[in-house]
Amino acid sequence: MASKKALLISVGTGTREGAEDSLAGALSYCVEHHNPDHVFFVVTRQSKEKTLPRILERIRGYDHEAIEISSADDVQQIYEELEPRVKEIFREYDVVAVDFTSGTKAMSVAMVLLAVAHEADELSYITGKRANGVVLSGTEKPTSVKPYFATLRQRIRIAEQFFNKAQYDAASEILEKVLRTKDPEIREQAGPLLELSKAYSLWDRFYHMEAFELIKNLKIQGIEGNKEFLGRLKNEFKMGKSPEKEAPGRAEGSAPSDAGFPEPYLIADLINNAERRVLEGNKYDDAVARLYRTVELLAQFRLRKAHGISTSSVRPEQVPRELLAEWGERGDAPIKIGLEKSYRLLKELGDSLGSAYYEDGSIKWLLQSRNNSILAHGLSPVERSTYEKLLLKTKELASTTVEDLEGLIDRSRFIKWPSET
Repeated sequence: MASKKALLISVGTGTREGAEDSLAGALSYCVEHHNPDHVFFVVTRQSKEKTLPRILERIRGYDHEAIEISSADDVQQIYEELEPRVKEIFREYDVVAVDFTSGTKAMSVAMVLLAVAHEADELSYITGKRANGVVLSGTEKPTSVKPYFATLRQRIRIAEQFFNKAQYDAASEILEKVLRTKDPEIREQAGPLLELSKAYSLWDRFYHMEAFELIKNLKIQGIEGNKEFLGRLKNEFKMGKSPEKEAPGRAEGSAPSDAGFPEPYLIADLINNAERRVLEGNKYDDAVARLYRTVELLAQFRLRKAHGISTSSVRPEQVPRELLAEWGERGDAPIKIGLEKSYRLLKELGDSLGSAYYEDGSIKWLLQSRNNSILAHGLSPVERSTYEKLLLKTKELASTTVEDLEGLIDRSRFIKWPSET
């Protein structure tokens, strides 16, 4: 099915007496050059009476419509009067060309703005030798530009704003449309941002290895730390000591090491993820849920690293008898423990992390806000102040357990895209 083409063209009267014939000739030439299915003439009352009839005499057979504007000198008023009909034209036709050869300066500006705003396929004007502002008959020459260069750059700027607000899927969706162009400059500008948006979207949803495969070959300033972080995390998982697998007990007297443990990387990543939820749109409930998991993962890490205990399968002999009795555990089967019992076990084992958790009563109170959250078991939204306090306490607690916590947080922090000013 052939595409339907519309031509939207402004019509003036010229700047001298009797200029209507010369102007009508140039605009008729423009219509014939575009050869549209339908012509929409933007006219004033004066140009409708003086110029339009002369054009119509020359272009018999073209379907047309006159759109009359009330002012020829107010850009905003012209734009607002035309926009409702222009929207309909862009919906009705597959291809739309806009010509601003004729008319007042205000009319020309409004026509160009409409073409850019609605992403016209072509923006044109007729050049040639002029006399009194009118192109002389026989010297007409069509000149056209594709307004995409303005609209695509604007889209890229919008994508940058989404990116810097941690809305990576929204940025990707915009950039994928931008990259349909064949313009090499636009593709060079948008391509790296699209790839990083996709990588960060995966990483933001904890698909670390998939994100690494996308990010490792990108040459973007500032992501060297990201590459190193994900590369090392990948190596930790490769060593086979996943947080879900029970680690054997450490030989007595051996020095503890974070090597082979991915938890420090995941702890730093969760903290950054929580901060992004706030950046994305003040999602304090989501942020606190991640901080809760961070505090829980800290205890799991410490139990696994220092005591060879997996919280998903704690053997009764790894728990002091008094604590087993308190928990009501009497059998020989392994048990599964959550956050509170993990810290209680650490405390009973004489571990400093367990002591720190119970000595600071505010941590337990702040964590309760997650349980009361509508995303957990309650109906109360989390306030910003609660999130900020829990973030600070989580970092303090983590710094006692994770080596180089600030360095890990820094290397796993997503970069901001430098927007054009």
